[in-house]
Amino acid sequence: MKVYDMKKLIILLILIFFVSCGKEKLKVIAPAGLTLRATASSTSEKVSLVPFRAEVTVLEKGKDNEQIEGISAPWYRVSYENKEGWVFSGFLTSDAALLKKIEECPKDHRIYGKDCIKQWEYTLKTKGLTIRVSNDCGDFHQIKSDGVVDMFNGGGCGGKATFKAKGSWKMQGDRIRVEAPTDFCYPGKDGMSEGMDASGKGVSYPVYYLKPSGNGVIPVNESGRVLTTCFVNCCA
Repeated sequence: MKVYDMKKLIILLILIFFVSCGKEKLKVIAPAGLTLRATASSTSEKVSLVPFRAEVTVLEKGKDNEQIEGISAPWYRVSYENKEGWVFSGFLTSDAALLKKIEECPKDHRIYGKDCIKQWEYTLKTKGLTIRVSNDCGDFHQIKSDGVVDMFNGGGCGGKATFKAKGSWKMQGDRIRVEAPTDFCYPGKDGMSEGMDASGKGVSYPVYYLKPSGNGVIPVNESGRVLTTCFVNCCA
């Protein structure tokens, strides 16, 4: 081989080496793994599943953000085990300390940002909580991650699905204090007078609390008594 050709080959190999080494390497932080998709969309065809802690090589970074589980981030085109596809970059990191924290986080907890929090807290921060009521109208309160509480009618009881009112919530100690847009009540049962007003209807609670219970929450009054999830105008 001529000296000139050899120099060209060496330069080409050096360029390939630096281009390859210059590509960003990130690790998956989703405990259940991260779906590799055909295009940059959460509804796109699944190509493969990249396991937790597996390393991917970033080939291209998307420009538009998508919000998934409360995280706003773009999609990245990556390679993994000779496969290429798109993954949601909100579940990728190069932070070794965060990976270690995820491994140490209990199974009934989730990582939010860089904190290990309980599952109900994660659900509240990322998706909100739905508090349904025990009536035929399909009513519910939507406890939203932005501190707002919406009241919806599901379309039962002869009406159409509508938004009715707005309230608010905030953390208070180890409970969530809800300023309800429509009152909860505790109806008396089996002739018991407790929880009943003079007319025989349930006592209203325009303010109620959500008490963590396992991975969910239960509505309680200020003293901690569990409230039946129905609204005043539907209580017997």
